[in-house]
Parts: sequence; structure tokens; C-alpha cells
Amino acid sequence: MMNQISLIHQDPTIFISSQWQSNKNRPTIKYLLYRTIIMLIFIITWIKAILTDGPIWFKYFTNWGYTICTIQAILVFLMISAKKCSCENVLEKLYPLYWMLNIVGTSLAFFITAIYFSVLHDYQQTISLLNYLVHGNNSLLMFIDLLIVAHPMHIPHGVYPVTFGLVYIIFSIIYFLIYPTNGTIYQILDWSKPLVTIGICLSLIGVLNFFHLIAALMSQLRQDIHKKYFNNN
Repeated sequence: MMNQISLIHQDPTIFISSQWQSNKNRPTIKYLLYRTIIMLIFIITWIKAILTDGPIWFKYFTNWGYTICTIQAILVFLMISAKKCSCENVLEKLYPLYWMLNIVGTSLAFFITAIYFSVLHDYQQTISLLNYLVHGNNSLLMFIDLLIVAHPMHIPHGVYPVTFGLVYIIFSIIYFLIYPTNGTIYQILDWSKPLVTIGICLSLIGVLNFFHLIAALMSQLRQDIHKKYFNNN
């Protein structure tokens, strides 16, 4: 189990290649183009969200999750670009961080989309493009990524998104203590009712774990399909 929690892999080149390319020793031009497009979508949306929300941008869990997705998209682009330039040390240094952020970002994206559209979104109002991009398109991009990448995602890796969720819960408590009159970021995280909110937090951690489980099983299914139908070795 500890081996599956670890972020050390015997073959770092799988982090810069697609599951579906025949030669995984070097990234293809198609894969670099794909990673460039994904990175630009994340960066442009991330900047737009900051400009729209202004000084309160930092307090929302959605923006924390989207930031993770954006950083991991930048990291993998840098790793692929470095490999193309034969800068091997960049890949060795960055892939563990990318792996962790990709795991966290994927689970968070699914979680954020589910919670937003099931609990938080007001269906009496038309959803704006930006709201869709940060609450819906995030999951779409990470889902597509999950189908394309070559690196694994293990069930024990769930410790990373759960830890991230706990950090945000602690942040929401600190924020409430600093701003007791208007420090409730989300109605479901109302720390003026601590027992109820603790119960909600435990439930949300369970939901986050569920989405990580789904992502990990999809990752394994992708590898199994490739091994059975596309592996010519």
C-alpha cells in the first residue's frame, strides 16, 4: 500500500506521454499540442476568475481547485517542453509534484462539479460562461485528461485530495474566526453551527473520497484496455 501512496515512479517518461502512443520514450507533437491547448484554457479561465472575483477570489474552494488544475497543466507542459529540448533533469525534478497535483486536481474537479450543480447552483438563474468554465468545464478537461494520460492513479493516492480538503476546512475555520459577522464562505460551512458543520465536512470528505475512487478505477480501466487491446509488445 505504501508503494502505491509513493510519488516515485521507476519510469518518469510516462508522465510526458499518452497512454495511446506506441513509443512512450518521447512525447509526440500531437501530445504537446494537446497539452498546450489544455494549459491555455486553464490559464485564461484562471486569470479571468481572479479579475472577476477580485479580492475575495482566494476564499472559494472552487478557485483553490481550479488553481491546482492550472498548475498541474503548466507543469506537464514544462516537462514535455524540457524533454523536447533534452533537459532530462527538469522531468526528474517536476514529475512527483505534477503527479500529486494531477491526482488532487482530478478528484477536486469531479467533486466541485458535483457539489456545485447539486447543492450550490441557483437553477432560477442562467449560468454564466465563467461559472460553467470553473464549475463544469474543469471536470470535462480533467476527465478527458484521465482518458489520455499514461501515468497511474492508485486508490491509496486518495490521501492527497483528502489532505487538501482538510486544509481548506481549517482555512474556512480561520476565516470565520477572523470575520465572525460575515465569515461564512458557503452556507454548508457555517461555523456558527459547529456540530452540524463538522458532520457536513465529514460527509463532504467521504464524497471527495468517492470521486477519487472513481478516478482511480477509471485510470486502472484505461490501462487494462490498453494492455488487452493495444499493447503489441
